[in-house]
Amino acid sequence: MPRPGGEADKLGNRYEGIWTVAKLLEVASGQSHAITVEPIGSEALGIEFVTQLSDGSREFHSAKRQRSTGEWSLSALADPRLSQGRSVLSDLCGKLSADPRAICCFVSSTGAKDLLELTERACRRATLADFEADLATSIKLRNAFERYLIPISTAWASAFEQLRRIRVVIIDEATLKRQVHQLISFLV
Repeated sequence: MPRPGGEADKLGNRYEGIWTVAKLLEVASGQSHAITVEPIGSEALGIEFVTQLSDGSREFHSAKRQRSTGEWSLSALADPRLSQGRSVLSDLCGKLSADPRAICCFVSSTGAKDLLELTERACRRATLADFEADLATSIKLRNAFERYLIPISTAWASAFEQLRRIRVVIIDEATLKRQVHQLISFLV
């Protein structure tokens, strides 16, 4: 784990850069249509870049190498102190609210177990009622959902719909580098 401050910032920027290169290679291979790094305006809040997919939809990417205190809990992802009154989750949910076809991708080398579990449960359920019944089997997860996601999304229905469009990618830097090298080898 790097020391807080300059070292952590530099390592975080490197990780974000490698993730960006991976997505640039997807554009080169035709998997994505275009990429906009550090977009201008409100679209830029909380994300590193936006990819445009072949169907015209957009993917917003937020890459966070790691948290110095461990896993990305829902509490940490919803904490507005991280981004001058905004939070990682509020930034992502804002993109999803503004564009009903958008997808948001949260990438980190450290886990985001509860967010991953919620997104997977939401994607496995066809209806909000099914999702609510599913969450009834885990009081801890349901409480976290109600405490951290509902205030951001404002209602169960919108939170459910947004969770279905969030992708959580947990990948360490070494594996990410290996994948980038493999993509480059494949393309060249």
